[in-house]
Amino acid sequence: MDGSRVDNTTLSIMSGNNVSIECASDGYPSPTVRWEHGFNIYNGSFLNLTNIKETDAGTYMCVVENTMNPTFGLETIGRSNLSLQLIVQSK
Repeated sequence: MDGSRVDNTTLSIMSGNNVSIECASDGYPSPTVRWEHGFNIYNGSFLNLTNIKETDAGTYMCVVENTMNPTFGLETIGRSNLSLQLIVQSK
């Protein structure tokens, strides 16, 4: 992606190609970022998919959470989601 803000989008890509998508965020304290696709979890702000196959198609969710450590343990103080629909086209 080119650095522009995207809330929810669809991305179409040819099988066999690579893609790197960033889910940028900031906050205080610094949030954690992960991508979810079905039962798969990819930690970090970048989702890197190589040699894309049709099985990679579907909805990817970027989850950003901000936690703090009060007296009695971690507490989530903010959460944001971004969804990306990936369509894989056959060559």
